[in-house]
Amino acid sequence: MNRPYYLRAGLLLLLASCGDPAASGGEPSSDQGGPSPFAGAPQPPYLAVEREQLTARYLDHLLYGSRASLRFAREALGERGEVAVPLLVNALEAELSGEASVRAVNLLSALVFTRTKQDLPVLMDILELHPLPVVRSQAYDTIGLLGMRALVPALIQRVEAEGESGPTRRLISCLGQLGGAEVATFLADMTRSWLSVERRAPAGVQAWGTLLTMEDEEALDQVEALLDLLPAPQRAQALVRLLQGGRSGYAEEVREFLDPERYPSGLLRRMAVEGLALAEDWEAVSVAGRDPDPAVRLAVVDAFRSEAAVAQGMGTDFLLELANQDETMAMPALRALVERGITQPLEPWVAKVRDYPAQGSVTALRLFLDGEVHHPQLARILISRWPYCVGDQKIDLMRVLSASGDLAAVPFLEGVVRSKDASSAVRLHAIVSLGNFGPDAVPALLRLWQEDPAPAAADRMLNALLRYPNEEGVRELVSAAATQAETRDDIRALALRLLVPALREDAYPVLLEAREKAVRGEVKVYIEGILRQYF
Repeated sequence: MNRPYYLRAGLLLLLASCGDPAASGGEPSSDQGGPSPFAGAPQPPYLAVEREQLTARYLDHLLYGSRASLRFAREALGERGEVAVPLLVNALEAELSGEASVRAVNLLSALVFTRTKQDLPVLMDILELHPLPVVRSQAYDTIGLLGMRALVPALIQRVEAEGESGPTRRLISCLGQLGGAEVATFLADMTRSWLSVERRAPAGVQAWGTLLTMEDEEALDQVEALLDLLPAPQRAQALVRLLQGGRSGYAEEVREFLDPERYPSGLLRRMAVEGLALAEDWEAVSVAGRDPDPAVRLAVVDAFRSEAAVAQGMGTDFLLELANQDETMAMPALRALVERGITQPLEPWVAKVRDYPAQGSVTALRLFLDGEVHHPQLARILISRWPYCVGDQKIDLMRVLSASGDLAAVPFLEGVVRSKDASSAVRLHAIVSLGNFGPDAVPALLRLWQEDPAPAAADRMLNALLRYPNEEGVRELVSAAATQAETRDDIRALALRLLVPALREDAYPVLLEAREKAVRGEVKVYIEGILRQYF
């Protein structure tokens, strides 16, 4: 064996694996002591183009991209509007002339985002010629969402010709979206056929439901004409819809549906409450407030939250009574009272919060969790209870603080992030709470960013900041983190990864700049992977 040869070869391999320190240009290989966040297989170099040339690349991503790049490309093409339509139409025509595939679904959904007003004959070609039901279903959705009313006669003929249940459902929904007298008459005729065969045809069920959603006066006329044919559940639906449409004279009949002995269906009685509220029959709505079904009583609460009820001061006594009941009924009632400016019933609940985290206080705290109910002292009270909380109790407290909208929460949460006494989980959730608070917390997050956060904290800060990419300082921060070689590896990789979701197409020049400034090969490969995925 030639030992000197193998010794020399081994030495050369060792030197090659160590690399040339001068070649790094001062950009560290990794400062995390673990696998590089930029790991990735080399690819052919990415070829940059002018931004107006990206349209064709977005089209390619609709056909062959990942889920994330597909979603991005669809929205980017939509932003180009009519400019993108010819490309999409050409691609759809190519799909028809070639092997059938589901790729046409992506092209059709992208058309919706363009909001085009053009006549597109290719859509009817797809309905008549494409063999895949999922593609035809999307074509119906596209026609409906684009409001192509000129196609209504052809679409009505397609109901018999379609043959597949899934596309037929989408076709009927499409007709309802397009609306008009011709559609209302057609759907009413389908409903009559459905009622005449013991309600066995699924398409008839949908035709009836779609007719109820239409806003046209002609649709209301057809619903009115069907009344005498309808059994109780559908008749209740019809009466409520007629009241919604401003048709009068039906409130007295709707009252009958409130009787739980005659009509044991809680759903039916809830529909009756909705209809009576539309008719402003507050006396009958109040009667339903004594219904044995809690869901019906909650429907009464919703009825008394309507603009008409609030303007007329109706239902206040009922809401005050519910505010003293169990949590399920009290919370919606309290929200309705606060909307009317009546806050006194909150005081017993606020008193419980003053004892947080004592028994019974957690339920009271939940009242304020969604941010719908406010109390001027809530943030101050919660901050005063911080020393008495541990672990998850502190996290729950911060959730309510971030929903409170009180600016006093921001410096407090900023202090928690810096606290040496708080656990790591609590400090991390304080960052999340700042992100949930809103744009007013951005200055605090920017200050915290300057303190060189640890990887987990940096991850949450960047995600929190990029919820508000148009706030002053945010774009500059993330662009600097993505492009500067001295940025810590974990932060730089995260910033690069979040650029496109946050900045959309504005991320393109930033990524190109980052690639230009990158010295290490693995960083260039990582950036080119992002460029290739989206652009």
